[in-house]
Amino acid sequence: MSKECQHCYNENEIQAVSCINCGAIFNDIITKTLPNLELTDKFSGKSLKILGERIQKEEKSSMILGREGDIEPDFFREYRLISRKQCKIIFDDDHYKIEHIPTATNPTKIEYKTIGAGIKQIIRDGDILTLADKEFKISISIEETSVDHDVAAISDCQQEPASSDKTLFIITCDVCGRKYSVSSINDKIAECEDCDDYDKYKISRISAKEIKKNAN
Repeated sequence: MSKECQHCYNENEIQAVSCINCGAIFNDIITKTLPNLELTDKFSGKSLKILGERIQKEEKSSMILGREGDIEPDFFREYRLISRKQCKIIFDDDHYKIEHIPTATNPTKIEYKTIGAGIKQIIRDGDILTLADKEFKISISIEETSVDHDVAAISDCQQEPASSDKTLFIITCDVCGRKYSVSSINDKIAECEDCDDYDKYKISRISAKEIKKNAN
């Protein structure tokens, strides 16, 4: 038994909190509480857990990381090259995302790729987040006691699509990796919702690919 992601149709292990392919948080997790994010310094092993419950309770559109941020600023104060307000953590469209703050002196990177100002970059379990010169491994998890893995509680994204006789096609943005479901191999996407400025139009050059045929 597995979980099928409603965003990219990737199959995941039944106990997965988020999609290993696109990073989407599964609906059965969201209805209880957002999973926790943990940042672990790759050099020192020091870690910071950001409680999803706190993000949910405060109902903020974003929470700032940095030496004077919203989340444990004392944790970042020993990292002198990290700005007072370095980046934002956002939960949007079933994804955790990172947005670089333009006033930060040094860059914010995901998987060693610099995040441009104003771009909300999806983050996944296991990604490397670089703040200035410091690398942190991202973990996305939830307390076992708060997750019900009974079949009846499995997210809608595990259920078989209603139109099970149709071939599924996706278009994958080659800038941010977001996947879009389309109905035909000839369909196109005009612009990417996760990319900004010129980059968002690059997806218009990408052709759809068949990913799966469902049995009748």
